Amino acid sequence: MAVSIGNGQQRLYPLSVTFKATILDDIAKFTVTHNFYNDSRASLATADFTFPLLPECSILDFSCTFGGSAGNNRVLRAIVLEKQTARNRFCDAQKEGKKPGLLEQSSGDVFKSAVGNVLAGARIRTEIAFASFLRRRVRPDGTVVTTVTIPISIAPRYGRPPPEWERTGLPLPPLGLSAELQIHTEYSSSMSVNLVSDHQKCTTFEQRARIYRGDDTAAPAMTVVNIRNKDPLQRGDVVLDIIKGPEPEVPMAWLEAHTAKSNHYAAMITLPKPVAQSMHAARAGVKREIIFLADRSGSMKGKIEGLRTAMTVFLKGIPLDRYFNVWSFGSQHQALWPRSVQYSKVNLAHALRYVGGFEANMGGTEIQPVLNDIIQTSATDGETKDVVVLTDGEVNDEIMGATLRLVAKAKHDTGGRMRFFALGIGDEVSHALVNGIAQAGGGYSNVIGTADYNMWPDRMAAVLEAASEEHLGSVQVQVDAHDIVQPHEASSFRRPIPLQSPADLALLPAFSRNRIFMLFDLRVWRHEPPSSITITTRNSLGLVVRHEAVTVHRASGTNTLIHRLAARAAIGDLERGESWVQLNPRGPEHGSEQETALTRKEGVRLGREWNLVSKWTSFYLEESRHPGTSD
Repeated sequence: MAVSIGNGQQRLYPLSVTFKATILDDIAKFTVTHNFYNDSRASLATADFTFPLLPECSILDFSCTFGGSAGNNRVLRAIVLEKQTARNRFCDAQKEGKKPGLLEQSSGDVFKSAVGNVLAGARIRTEIAFASFLRRRVRPDGTVVTTVTIPISIAPRYGRPPPEWERTGLPLPPLGLSAELQIHTEYSSSMSVNLVSDHQKCTTFEQRARIYRGDDTAAPAMTVVNIRNKDPLQRGDVVLDIIKGPEPEVPMAWLEAHTAKSNHYAAMITLPKPVAQSMHAARAGVKREIIFLADRSGSMKGKIEGLRTAMTVFLKGIPLDRYFNVWSFGSQHQALWPRSVQYSKVNLAHALRYVGGFEANMGGTEIQPVLNDIIQTSATDGETKDVVVLTDGEVNDEIMGATLRLVAKAKHDTGGRMRFFALGIGDEVSHALVNGIAQAGGGYSNVIGTADYNMWPDRMAAVLEAASEEHLGSVQVQVDAHDIVQPHEASSFRRPIPLQSPADLALLPAFSRNRIFMLFDLRVWRHEPPSSITITTRNSLGLVVRHEAVTVHRASGTNTLIHRLAARAAIGDLERGESWVQLNPRGPEHGSEQETALTRKEGVRLGREWNLVSKWTSFYLEESRHPGTSD
């Protein structure tokens, strides 16, 4: 892991990292455990470490155990507080000589944790649990591939980094210490697993097809994969593909009753890709344009061959009726043609010669100016435009946030006639930027690493296929014959009942599995718990193309997982400016101080009620005595 711990010139070295993932279908619960040892003679006032997670993760728990030579452990347990309050509590406890802890979101995909007053000779174990959805795609033969991506390092980001990123390099451990990465993945039923990218540093890859519970007659319950890596300096994400045979995909709904709050229910509706695609309809006489935007900044050195390959595949696969152009960017930007040209053999040959000469020689990663220029020629009522960004995504949080807001605004201002797609290239891609561009722009994203060449064709084809699809229609959901009102249809400015994410179903991308979350409080919903859900989809002309009843299943054994995933999804809407607060036309002026304050208030409410780390809330760790031997 890309872990940095220290105070000035002092360092704590990682003894081990254990990463466990329990996977059911395409939902994964991860637990990451770090062990550290202060082998110096000095105490550390503060020890902090910075680590990456996939975007939109829901951090479920955080704990820290101090062990020392005295044989007593001190366990820190997490509570959720408003971000500044948590920081103040941490500083106060630290000054009082206590051992506090803190975990907060530093950016969209980077988190920072800190512990205070680490004594000489102390051993520290931190454990972080989080949940995430996995990327899922269907191959042409019907085979379903679910991809598990485990971020290992934080890539360098172009631009001025936040102060806490200054020391994110992993120090070399001293002689006598070793660092081991172990990934223990469990998932239901018998499927095959491919280790897609191990960067020639994986010392063990073990797959056991059957594990039995109880006596020998018990049915096989889990398949387990173990990956061990004794190289503490591994860089690049670890990627696993879970592959299972063809099976029909239908819409499903899961209803979870809260275990402690009798009036609270959460629903998760899953829409497979074929249902989402039914919302599309071709329109005759529409000019369709596709723009390829290639990152040729200095950070692409070593990845330029992947860029040339991807561009060649994309150019040869453009549908015949399209207009197209190729843009490049770094510190400056340029286009192959002043305006897009119609696809032809002559224009294709010219474009292939152009991309064949690509080099990583255009300086820094200045993505906003080139996007601005492309958006200036935005799609009009009689045309559509799809922008495909190819990048390693190495920009800092400030640039990334501004980029995603720009993309979201362009999609909104054109009524969805302009969409954005992204292909991440390399082993240290910023998933927050790559996935964020697709999510904010109503498109699709994927990643190709330098070690998984065999997967490139499928992943590149998936991006191009998505960009070639017709543009999105709308979705309407009914719960027990009650229409769920969308924000732009609201008659007043108040929190919707139920609270839904995405707040605006028109923001659902049509190129992957989608989920709709709903949080019900029966005291204000004033109906029975949901028993039936109906989904109506329309094409871009407003005509109904599908009307389908979805079976509602009662979830068991999930505790409050669906509630917390739903709340995290609603927080994500707030962070992206796509929540009921920002979309309701009867709300405060967009971008105003009042809107910002209401957004923050709602984010804090959700984070504290459902124990989630976010832009506005953090985990604060309090000390409690726990007898036992030191770790």
